[in-house]
Amino acid sequence: MRKVFPIVLLVVWLGILSLACQDRKDEQPSETRMWKDIELSPESRQIAERNTRFAFRFFHKMVESGDASNTPLVVSPLSASCVLSMVMNGAGSDCLDEMREALCLDSIPLDSINDYYKQLTGCFQYKDSQTELGLNNSIWIHKGFEVKPAFKEINRKVYDAEIRNIDFFSPGAVDAVNRWCAEKTKNRIPKIMEAFAAQDRMVLLNALYFQGKWELEFQEDYTHPEPFTAMDGSICKVKTMCQTESFRLVRNEFFDIAELPYGNDSFSMVIFLPSPEKSWDTCWDSFTEGNWQRWDKEWELRRLDLRLPRFKIEGRQNLVETLRAMGMIQPFDWHEDNFPHIAQGRLQIGDVFQNTFISVDEGGTEAAAVTVATIIAEEELPPSLLPYPFHVNRPFLFLIRERNMGTILFMGKVPAITSSDVE
Repeated sequence: MRKVFPIVLLVVWLGILSLACQDRKDEQPSETRMWKDIELSPESRQIAERNTRFAFRFFHKMVESGDASNTPLVVSPLSASCVLSMVMNGAGSDCLDEMREALCLDSIPLDSINDYYKQLTGCFQYKDSQTELGLNNSIWIHKGFEVKPAFKEINRKVYDAEIRNIDFFSPGAVDAVNRWCAEKTKNRIPKIMEAFAAQDRMVLLNALYFQGKWELEFQEDYTHPEPFTAMDGSICKVKTMCQTESFRLVRNEFFDIAELPYGNDSFSMVIFLPSPEKSWDTCWDSFTEGNWQRWDKEWELRRLDLRLPRFKIEGRQNLVETLRAMGMIQPFDWHEDNFPHIAQGRLQIGDVFQNTFISVDEGGTEAAAVTVATIIAEEELPPSLLPYPFHVNRPFLFLIRERNMGTILFMGKVPAITSSDVE
Protein backbone atom coordinates (compact mmCIF):
# COMPACT_ATOMS: atom_id res chain seq x y z
CA MET A 1 0.00 0.00 0.00
CA ARG A 2 1.40 3.37 -0.98
CA LYS A 3 1.37 6.12 1.58
CA VAL A 4 0.18 9.67 1.18
CA PHE A 5 0.78 12.86 3.11
CA PRO A 6 -1.76 13.10 5.96
CA ILE A 7 -3.10 16.49 4.99
CA VAL A 8 -4.67 14.90 1.93
CA LEU A 9 -7.52 13.77 4.13
CA LEU A 10 -8.65 17.35 4.50
CA VAL A 11 -10.80 16.66 1.48
CA VAL A 12 -13.27 19.46 1.11
CA TRP A 13 -15.10 17.45 -1.52
CA LEU A 14 -16.63 15.28 1.17
CA GLY A 15 -18.54 18.34 2.31
CA ILE A 16 -19.24 19.59 -1.19
CA LEU A 17 -20.26 16.19 -2.56
CA SER A 18 -23.59 16.11 -0.76
CA LEU A 19 -24.35 19.53 -2.32
CA ALA A 20 -26.98 20.05 0.31
CA CYS A 21 -29.21 17.82 -1.79
CA GLN A 22 -29.31 15.04 0.78
CA ASP A 23 -31.19 15.17 4.04
CA ARG A 24 -29.22 15.91 7.18
CA LYS A 25 -30.04 13.25 9.75
CA ASP A 26 -28.27 14.70 12.72
CA GLU A 27 -30.02 18.04 13.16
CA GLN A 28 -32.93 20.19 12.17
CA PRO A 29 -32.33 23.23 9.96
CA SER A 30 -31.81 26.42 11.88
CA GLU A 31 -34.17 29.35 11.46
CA THR A 32 -31.47 31.30 9.64
CA ARG A 33 -30.80 28.55 7.11
CA MET A 34 -31.37 29.84 3.57
CA TRP A 35 -30.40 26.79 1.56
CA LYS A 36 -33.30 25.30 -0.37
CA ASP A 37 -33.40 21.53 0.09
CA ILE A 38 -33.90 19.56 -3.10
CA GLU A 39 -36.45 16.79 -3.12
CA LEU A 40 -34.80 13.79 -4.75
CA SER A 41 -36.69 10.93 -6.34
CA PRO A 42 -35.71 7.42 -5.19
CA GLU A 43 -33.70 6.99 -8.40
CA SER A 44 -31.94 10.34 -7.97
CA ARG A 45 -31.10 9.46 -4.38
CA GLN A 46 -29.64 6.18 -5.61
CA ILE A 47 -27.46 8.10 -8.09
CA ALA A 48 -26.32 10.44 -5.30
CA GLU A 49 -25.28 7.42 -3.23
CA ARG A 50 -23.49 5.92 -6.23
CA ASN A 51 -21.64 9.21 -6.72
CA THR A 52 -20.35 8.95 -3.17
CA ARG A 53 -19.19 5.40 -3.93
CA PHE A 54 -17.40 6.69 -7.03
CA ALA A 55 -15.77 9.48 -5.01
CA PHE A 56 -14.18 7.02 -2.58
CA ARG A 57 -13.09 4.58 -5.31
CA PHE A 58 -11.69 7.43 -7.42
CA PHE A 59 -9.81 8.96 -4.49
CA HIS A 60 -8.33 5.62 -3.43
CA LYS A 61 -7.13 4.88 -6.95
CA MET A 62 -5.60 8.34 -7.29
CA VAL A 63 -3.76 8.00 -3.98
CA GLU A 64 -2.56 4.46 -4.69
CA SER A 65 -1.26 5.46 -8.13
CA GLY A 66 0.73 8.38 -6.72
CA ASP A 67 4.50 8.36 -7.05
CA ALA A 68 5.43 10.43 -4.02
CA SER A 69 4.17 9.39 -0.59
CA ASN A 70 4.80 12.83 0.89
CA THR A 71 3.12 14.79 -1.90
CA PRO A 72 -0.13 16.58 -0.98
CA LEU A 73 -3.09 15.80 -3.21
CA VAL A 74 -6.53 17.24 -3.80
CA VAL A 75 -8.97 15.96 -6.43
CA SER A 76 -12.56 16.66 -7.40
CA PRO A 77 -14.64 13.53 -8.01
CA LEU A 78 -17.62 15.71 -8.89
CA SER A 79 -15.79 17.59 -11.64
CA ALA A 80 -14.46 14.34 -13.13
CA SER A 81 -17.83 12.57 -13.07
CA CYS A 82 -19.56 15.57 -14.59
CA VAL A 83 -17.26 15.70 -17.63
CA LEU A 84 -17.46 11.95 -18.17
CA SER A 85 -21.25 12.03 -17.89
CA MET A 86 -21.30 14.61 -20.67
CA VAL A 87 -19.14 12.31 -22.82
CA MET A 88 -21.43 9.33 -22.07
CA ASN A 89 -24.19 10.98 -24.08
CA GLY A 90 -22.19 10.21 -27.22
CA ALA A 91 -21.23 6.63 -26.36
CA GLY A 92 -22.32 3.40 -28.02
CA SER A 93 -23.77 0.58 -25.95
CA ASP A 94 -20.59 -1.30 -24.93
CA CYS A 95 -18.60 1.89 -24.36
CA LEU A 96 -21.49 3.35 -22.37
CA ASP A 97 -21.68 0.29 -20.14
CA GLU A 98 -17.97 0.54 -19.27
CA MET A 99 -18.23 4.24 -18.51
CA ARG A 100 -21.29 3.75 -16.31
CA GLU A 101 -19.62 0.92 -14.43
CA ALA A 102 -16.45 2.97 -13.82
CA LEU A 103 -18.63 5.82 -12.49
CA CYS A 104 -20.50 3.33 -10.26
CA LEU A 105 -23.67 4.03 -12.25
CA ASP A 106 -24.08 0.59 -13.80
CA SER A 107 -27.69 -0.35 -14.56
CA ILE A 108 -28.79 3.30 -14.22
CA PRO A 109 -30.49 4.54 -17.43
CA LEU A 110 -28.68 7.38 -19.17
CA ASP A 111 -31.83 9.51 -19.12
CA SER A 112 -31.95 9.18 -15.32
CA ILE A 113 -28.28 10.17 -15.03
CA ASN A 114 -28.96 13.24 -17.15
CA ASP A 115 -32.01 14.14 -15.07
CA TYR A 116 -29.92 13.92 -11.91
CA TYR A 117 -27.17 16.18 -13.22
CA LYS A 118 -29.70 18.69 -14.49
CA GLN A 119 -31.19 18.80 -11.00
CA LEU A 120 -27.75 18.97 -9.46
CA THR A 121 -26.73 21.89 -11.66
CA GLY A 122 -29.98 23.65 -10.80
CA CYS A 123 -29.50 23.37 -7.04
CA PHE A 124 -26.22 25.31 -7.30
CA GLN A 125 -28.17 28.52 -7.82
CA TYR A 126 -29.24 28.48 -4.16
CA LYS A 127 -26.50 30.28 -2.27
CA ASP A 128 -26.17 31.86 1.11
CA SER A 129 -24.40 35.16 1.56
CA GLN A 130 -21.18 33.52 2.73
CA THR A 131 -20.83 30.67 0.24
CA GLU A 132 -20.18 30.84 -3.48
CA LEU A 133 -20.43 27.75 -5.64
CA GLY A 134 -20.19 27.55 -9.40
CA LEU A 135 -20.41 24.60 -11.78
CA ASN A 136 -19.74 25.42 -15.42
CA ASN A 137 -19.39 23.25 -18.50
CA SER A 138 -18.21 23.92 -22.02
CA ILE A 139 -17.57 22.00 -25.23
CA TRP A 140 -15.00 23.22 -27.74
CA ILE A 141 -15.27 21.79 -31.26
CA HIS A 142 -12.58 22.02 -33.93
CA LYS A 143 -13.66 23.95 -36.98
CA GLY A 144 -14.96 21.58 -39.64
CA PHE A 145 -15.63 18.66 -37.27
CA GLU A 146 -19.29 17.80 -37.70
CA VAL A 147 -20.77 16.97 -34.28
CA LYS A 148 -24.27 15.54 -34.31
CA PRO A 149 -26.87 18.13 -33.24
CA ALA A 150 -28.48 15.80 -30.69
CA PHE A 151 -25.21 15.47 -28.75
CA LYS A 152 -24.77 19.22 -28.60
CA GLU A 153 -28.39 19.77 -27.65
CA ILE A 154 -28.48 17.29 -24.75
CA ASN A 155 -25.32 18.77 -23.25
CA ARG A 156 -26.58 22.30 -23.71
CA LYS A 157 -29.96 21.47 -22.21
CA VAL A 158 -28.91 19.19 -19.34
CA TYR A 159 -25.41 20.38 -18.43
CA ASP A 160 -25.88 24.00 -19.48
CA ALA A 161 -22.72 23.59 -21.57
CA GLU A 162 -21.42 26.43 -23.68
CA ILE A 163 -20.75 25.17 -27.22
CA ARG A 164 -17.93 26.89 -29.09
CA ASN A 165 -16.60 26.17 -32.57
CA ILE A 166 -13.03 27.33 -33.10
CA ASP A 167 -9.96 26.49 -35.16
CA PHE A 168 -7.86 24.57 -32.63
CA PHE A 169 -4.70 25.62 -34.43
CA SER A 170 -5.36 29.32 -34.70
CA PRO A 171 -3.06 31.54 -32.59
CA GLY A 172 -5.72 32.42 -30.00
CA ALA A 173 -7.40 29.03 -29.54
CA VAL A 174 -5.47 27.80 -26.52
CA ASP A 175 -5.68 31.25 -24.92
CA ALA A 176 -9.46 31.24 -25.36
CA VAL A 177 -9.82 27.94 -23.50
CA ASN A 178 -7.50 29.10 -20.74
CA ARG A 179 -9.37 32.39 -20.38
CA TRP A 180 -12.61 30.46 -19.91
CA CYS A 181 -11.03 28.38 -17.13
CA ALA A 182 -9.57 31.45 -15.45
CA GLU A 183 -12.92 33.25 -15.54
CA LYS A 184 -14.89 30.31 -14.14
CA THR A 185 -12.41 29.66 -11.30
CA LYS A 186 -11.75 33.28 -10.26
CA ASN A 187 -8.28 32.94 -11.79
CA ARG A 188 -7.33 30.10 -9.43
CA ILE A 189 -6.75 27.86 -12.43
CA PRO A 190 -5.56 30.32 -15.06
CA LYS A 191 -4.10 27.76 -17.46
CA ILE A 192 -5.34 24.28 -18.31
CA MET A 193 -4.00 23.65 -21.82
CA GLU A 194 -0.63 24.09 -23.48
CA ALA A 195 -1.60 23.14 -27.05
CA PHE A 196 -4.00 21.05 -29.10
CA ALA A 197 -2.82 17.75 -30.59
CA ALA A 198 -3.18 16.86 -34.27
CA GLN A 199 -5.89 14.28 -33.50
CA ASP A 200 -7.97 16.53 -31.22
CA ARG A 201 -11.46 17.18 -32.49
CA MET A 202 -13.41 18.14 -29.39
CA VAL A 203 -12.59 19.17 -25.82
CA LEU A 204 -15.09 19.00 -22.95
CA LEU A 205 -14.45 20.96 -19.76
CA ASN A 206 -15.96 21.25 -16.32
CA ALA A 207 -14.99 24.07 -13.98
CA LEU A 208 -15.96 23.79 -10.31
CA TYR A 209 -15.42 26.72 -7.95
CA PHE A 210 -16.14 26.89 -4.22
CA GLN A 211 -15.59 29.69 -1.74
CA GLY A 212 -16.99 29.42 1.74
CA LYS A 213 -16.52 31.34 4.95
CA TRP A 214 -16.36 29.38 8.16
CA GLU A 215 -19.54 29.53 10.19
CA LEU A 216 -17.16 29.99 13.14
CA GLU A 217 -14.17 31.91 11.85
CA PHE A 218 -10.70 31.59 13.31
CA GLN A 219 -9.14 34.70 14.82
CA GLU A 220 -5.83 35.59 13.17
CA ASP A 221 -4.47 36.75 16.52
CA TYR A 222 -4.61 33.15 17.74
CA THR A 223 -2.67 31.74 14.78
CA HIS A 224 0.87 30.76 15.70
CA PRO A 225 3.55 28.23 14.69
CA GLU A 226 3.06 24.69 15.96
CA PRO A 227 4.89 21.45 15.07
CA PHE A 228 3.49 19.22 12.33
CA THR A 229 4.81 15.67 11.86
CA ALA A 230 4.91 14.58 8.23
CA MET A 231 4.51 11.06 6.87
CA ASP A 232 8.28 10.49 6.79
CA GLY A 233 8.60 11.46 10.46
CA SER A 234 10.12 14.88 9.84
CA ILE A 235 8.81 17.72 11.99
CA CYS A 236 8.39 21.33 10.94
CA LYS A 237 6.58 24.29 12.41
CA VAL A 238 3.56 25.53 10.48
CA LYS A 239 1.12 28.38 11.00
CA THR A 240 -1.72 26.82 12.95
CA MET A 241 -5.17 28.31 13.48
CA CYS A 242 -6.83 27.82 16.86
CA GLN A 243 -10.29 28.13 18.41
CA THR A 244 -12.37 26.52 21.13
CA GLU A 245 -15.96 26.02 20.02
CA SER A 246 -18.60 23.32 19.63
CA PHE A 247 -18.43 21.16 16.51
CA ARG A 248 -19.84 17.86 15.38
CA LEU A 249 -17.51 14.98 16.21
CA VAL A 250 -17.26 11.23 15.57
CA ARG A 251 -14.72 9.06 17.36
CA ASN A 252 -13.85 5.48 16.45
CA GLU A 253 -10.84 3.18 16.57
CA PHE A 254 -9.42 4.59 13.33
CA PHE A 255 -10.16 8.32 13.29
CA ASP A 256 -11.30 11.33 15.21
CA ILE A 257 -13.59 13.07 12.71
CA ALA A 258 -14.63 16.70 13.00
CA GLU A 259 -17.05 18.60 10.78
CA LEU A 260 -16.42 22.32 10.26
CA PRO A 261 -19.44 24.08 8.72
CA TYR A 262 -19.34 26.94 6.23
CA GLY A 263 -21.81 29.79 5.97
CA ASN A 264 -25.27 28.69 7.02
CA ASP A 265 -24.19 25.03 7.45
CA SER A 266 -25.14 23.92 3.93
CA PHE A 267 -21.52 22.97 3.24
CA SER A 268 -18.78 21.72 5.51
CA MET A 269 -15.22 20.46 5.64
CA VAL A 270 -14.82 17.03 7.23
CA ILE A 271 -11.41 16.32 8.77
CA PHE A 272 -10.24 12.75 9.44
CA LEU A 273 -7.46 12.64 12.03
CA PRO A 274 -5.86 9.16 12.17
CA SER A 275 -5.59 7.44 15.53
CA PRO A 276 -2.07 7.62 17.00
CA GLU A 277 -2.60 4.02 18.18
CA LYS A 278 -2.96 2.72 14.62
CA SER A 279 -0.62 2.63 11.65
CA TRP A 280 -1.30 4.94 8.75
CA ASP A 281 -1.97 1.97 6.45
CA THR A 282 -4.56 0.54 8.85
CA CYS A 283 -6.41 3.84 9.07
CA TRP A 284 -6.20 4.34 5.32
CA ASP A 285 -7.68 0.89 4.65
CA SER A 286 -10.65 1.80 6.86
CA PHE A 287 -11.32 4.98 4.87
CA THR A 288 -14.07 3.45 2.76
CA GLU A 289 -17.44 4.50 1.44
CA GLY A 290 -19.18 1.93 3.61
CA ASN A 291 -17.53 3.16 6.80
CA TRP A 292 -18.18 6.77 5.86
CA GLN A 293 -21.88 6.05 5.40
CA ARG A 294 -21.96 4.58 8.91
CA TRP A 295 -19.82 7.27 10.54
CA ASP A 296 -21.96 9.99 8.95
CA LYS A 297 -24.82 8.88 11.24
CA GLU A 298 -22.83 8.97 14.48
CA TRP A 299 -22.20 12.68 15.06
CA GLU A 300 -22.24 14.17 18.53
CA LEU A 301 -21.86 17.83 19.40
CA ARG A 302 -18.67 18.39 21.40
CA ARG A 303 -16.64 21.39 22.49
CA LEU A 304 -13.27 21.11 20.75
CA ASP A 305 -9.87 22.63 21.25
CA LEU A 306 -9.44 22.87 17.48
CA ARG A 307 -6.05 23.44 15.90
CA LEU A 308 -5.84 23.39 12.14
CA PRO A 309 -2.85 24.35 9.98
CA ARG A 310 -3.26 26.80 7.17
CA PHE A 311 -2.56 25.08 3.88
CA LYS A 312 -2.64 25.51 0.13
CA ILE A 313 -2.45 22.77 -2.51
CA GLU A 314 -2.22 23.13 -6.27
CA GLY A 315 -1.83 20.20 -8.62
CA ARG A 316 -2.37 18.61 -12.00
CA GLN A 317 -3.40 14.97 -12.27
CA ASN A 318 -3.75 12.76 -15.33
CA LEU A 319 -6.83 10.59 -14.78
CA VAL A 320 -6.49 8.10 -17.64
CA GLU A 321 -4.70 5.31 -15.77
CA THR A 322 -7.00 5.75 -12.77
CA LEU A 323 -10.09 5.43 -14.98
CA ARG A 324 -8.60 2.41 -16.74
CA ALA A 325 -7.98 0.81 -13.35
CA MET A 326 -11.64 1.41 -12.55
CA GLY A 327 -12.73 -0.52 -15.65
CA MET A 328 -12.98 2.20 -18.30
CA ILE A 329 -10.95 0.51 -21.07
CA GLN A 330 -12.84 0.66 -24.36
CA PRO A 331 -13.38 4.45 -24.40
CA PHE A 332 -9.59 4.93 -24.60
CA ASP A 333 -9.12 2.44 -27.47
CA TRP A 334 -10.19 2.49 -31.11
CA HIS A 335 -13.58 0.86 -31.62
CA GLU A 336 -16.09 1.44 -34.37
CA ASP A 337 -18.98 2.01 -31.98
CA ASN A 338 -17.22 3.99 -29.24
CA PHE A 339 -18.99 7.31 -29.77
CA PRO A 340 -21.39 7.01 -32.69
CA HIS A 341 -23.68 9.66 -31.18
CA ILE A 342 -20.96 12.32 -31.30
CA ALA A 343 -19.90 12.16 -34.94
CA GLN A 344 -19.13 9.86 -37.86
CA GLY A 345 -15.87 7.93 -37.82
CA ARG A 346 -13.75 6.15 -35.25
CA LEU A 347 -13.38 8.25 -32.10
CA GLN A 348 -11.94 7.70 -28.65
CA ILE A 349 -11.18 9.64 -25.50
CA GLY A 350 -7.65 10.91 -25.94
CA ASP A 351 -6.93 12.32 -22.51
CA VAL A 352 -8.58 13.17 -19.21
CA PHE A 353 -6.81 15.41 -16.75
CA GLN A 354 -7.65 17.70 -13.86
CA ASN A 355 -6.11 20.82 -12.33
CA THR A 356 -7.03 21.60 -8.74
CA PHE A 357 -6.53 24.34 -6.15
CA ILE A 358 -7.45 24.65 -2.49
CA SER A 359 -6.55 27.24 0.14
CA VAL A 360 -7.62 27.07 3.78
CA ASP A 361 -7.09 30.00 6.15
CA GLU A 362 -8.73 31.80 9.06
CA GLY A 363 -11.61 33.10 6.95
CA GLY A 364 -12.61 29.89 5.23
CA THR A 365 -11.84 27.82 2.15
CA GLU A 366 -11.40 28.52 -1.54
CA ALA A 367 -11.23 25.55 -3.89
CA ALA A 368 -11.35 25.07 -7.64
CA ALA A 369 -11.05 22.27 -10.17
CA VAL A 370 -11.07 22.07 -13.94
CA THR A 371 -11.42 18.66 -15.61
CA VAL A 372 -10.73 18.20 -19.31
CA ALA A 373 -11.66 15.30 -21.59
CA THR A 374 -10.48 15.32 -25.20
CA ILE A 375 -12.15 13.42 -28.04
CA ILE A 376 -9.74 12.43 -30.78
CA ALA A 377 -10.18 11.05 -34.30
CA GLU A 378 -8.27 8.07 -35.66
CA GLU A 379 -6.97 10.07 -38.58
CA GLU A 380 -4.63 12.93 -37.84
CA LEU A 381 -5.12 16.14 -39.70
CA PRO A 382 -2.94 16.16 -42.84
CA PRO A 383 0.21 18.27 -42.53
CA SER A 384 -1.20 20.75 -45.03
CA LEU A 385 -3.95 21.62 -42.54
CA LEU A 386 -1.60 21.97 -39.59
CA PRO A 387 0.33 25.18 -39.02
CA TYR A 388 4.03 24.82 -39.70
CA PRO A 389 6.05 25.94 -36.65
CA PHE A 390 8.07 28.95 -37.81
CA HIS A 391 9.32 30.33 -34.52
CA VAL A 392 11.87 33.12 -34.82
CA ASN A 393 13.62 32.33 -31.56
CA ARG A 394 17.29 32.28 -32.72
CA PRO A 395 19.64 34.47 -34.83
CA PHE A 396 18.20 35.36 -38.22
CA LEU A 397 18.66 37.45 -41.35
CA PHE A 398 16.17 39.71 -43.07
CA LEU A 399 15.69 41.98 -46.04
CA ILE A 400 13.13 44.54 -47.14
CA ARG A 401 12.37 44.77 -50.84
CA GLU A 402 10.15 46.34 -53.44
CA ARG A 403 8.42 43.31 -54.96
CA ASN A 404 7.61 44.59 -58.47
CA MET A 405 11.19 45.40 -59.54
CA GLY A 406 12.92 43.31 -56.91
CA THR A 407 14.79 46.24 -55.45
CA ILE A 408 16.20 45.48 -52.01
CA LEU A 409 15.90 48.42 -49.66
CA PHE A 410 17.34 46.95 -46.49
CA MET A 411 19.21 43.82 -45.44
CA GLY A 412 20.29 42.82 -41.99
CA LYS A 413 21.12 40.17 -39.45
CA VAL A 414 19.88 39.83 -35.88
CA PRO A 415 22.25 37.74 -33.77
CA ALA A 416 20.50 38.70 -30.53
CA ILE A 417 17.65 40.82 -29.18
CA THR A 418 17.81 42.53 -25.84
CA SER A 419 15.05 44.24 -23.95
CA SER A 420 16.61 47.62 -24.67
CA ASP A 421 16.28 46.92 -28.42
CA VAL A 422 12.50 46.91 -28.23
CA GLU A 423 11.84 49.59 -25.61
